[in-house]
Amino acid sequence: MIGGDNELQGIIPNTFTHIFDHISSHNKEKIFLLQCSYLEIYNENINDLLNNTDNTRLELKEDPNKGVYVKGLSTIIVKSITDIERTMSKGTANKHTAATSMNKNSSRSHCIFTIYIETSESKKEGNLLRAGKLNLVDLAGSERQSKTKAEGDRLKEATKINLSLSALGNVISALVDNRSKHIPYRDSKLTRLLQDSLGGNTKTVMIACISPADFNYDETLGTLRYASRAKHIQNKPHVNEDPKDALLRKYEEEVKNLKNALEQLAKGGITIDRLKDTYNVQFEENTQSKGNTQPLQLKNGDAEEEKKQRERLEETLREMEQRLLCGGSEFEERKKEQASKYKEIKQKLKKQMQREKKLLADQQKAAAEIEFVEHEYKNIQEEIKEKEVIIGRLEDIYKENINEINDLKEEYQAEKDVLLNEVREQYKEIEFYKKLVESVMSEKDLEEIRRKSLCDDEDNTWKIPLFLLQGKQIIIPRLPKSKGKK
Repeated sequence: MIGGDNELQGIIPNTFTHIFDHISSHNKEKIFLLQCSYLEIYNENINDLLNNTDNTRLELKEDPNKGVYVKGLSTIIVKSITDIERTMSKGTANKHTAATSMNKNSSRSHCIFTIYIETSESKKEGNLLRAGKLNLVDLAGSERQSKTKAEGDRLKEATKINLSLSALGNVISALVDNRSKHIPYRDSKLTRLLQDSLGGNTKTVMIACISPADFNYDETLGTLRYASRAKHIQNKPHVNEDPKDALLRKYEEEVKNLKNALEQLAKGGITIDRLKDTYNVQFEENTQSKGNTQPLQLKNGDAEEEKKQRERLEETLREMEQRLLCGGSEFEERKKEQASKYKEIKQKLKKQMQREKKLLADQQKAAAEIEFVEHEYKNIQEEIKEKEVIIGRLEDIYKENINEINDLKEEYQAEKDVLLNEVREQYKEIEFYKKLVESVMSEKDLEEIRRKSLCDDEDNTWKIPLFLLQGKQIIIPRLPKSKGKK
């Protein structure tokens, strides 16, 4: 509803521009009076956002001519877009907002910014007065405690918001249902304030805000059903002509009386007291231009006091005329400023588009580089995988070889143990025979027999000569010579 900066203005600021553009399209003979008010419904209490110095809770009243209205709600006369935007900013700063799990600046109240417009146009039969108002309503969104994690005051606020939105839905349903005899406007402050907007002499537009996220599916569906019912409301508005309580009529009469009074003063021959009685002139007590807050006390025949009063009348007239707006050339300068402003915004948007275009090109370039790196990385990853497979195979072969070496070591150790045992047995056997030989012959005889013995290298056998043992003597007969080593 409010939007952001100049490039992303919301509905309310654009409405201000539209209204003043419409005023500038008329001629100077058509006079406009613009007022605005700003209120919020917080926890079913009505607060004046333009006058929050005292925390007075305002009450709803109903009048046959005015309809439902807020008693004591302040209204401010505005003469330009700057005035009305300043007024809205002041009220927005006083709104109740708080952080929830869904929104760090969640609105905790329903807000209504109202623009009151009165027009006066000269016709042959007299001045034609028309009056209307525009309610710009910013509804707080419905909330689920499971999503917002609201507790304490936040939960209480959410409950009140949901109740008032539910009441609004019931009113809409009753208005659409032709069989319904009762419209439950009194179920909430919101529906009472919007009674004219929903079923009265008005044209109404509802904008439904939905979310594309599947997380908010239920809320989106509920909002669409809400809006679907609302669009079937059929009103037949008519123009409010010659309203009895038009402030513009009162201002026009005062301006007319002031002009007549000044004209009579200029001609002379009439006293100030006579002017008061004849033209019903009310002297302003709160003139801001000179800071004088007390009315002047006049004495008949006092020329100095009459001069001061004349100046006071002229000043009051200027103030009254400044409250009224005339169509046409009065807004040409503002339109030029606005055109310059739009041109500046257009240039900003153009530069922003160029930046975005460059950014997009840089992103595409970076994406191409990332794709190349990812491709190279993929190739490296595939190569690493292939080498990991080869390394795995080599590790398997290595493990097999290690196991085989261990097996060979075990076999070698077993064979070694067997051979060592055999060597030990043979050594024992040799020792036995050595002792046996030593017991039957001398060492000299043994050496003689060894010397005459022959070893066959082919089959590794010895040929020992025959010998005879006679007593303690050994007789070795001669043997035929054969090839081999001794």
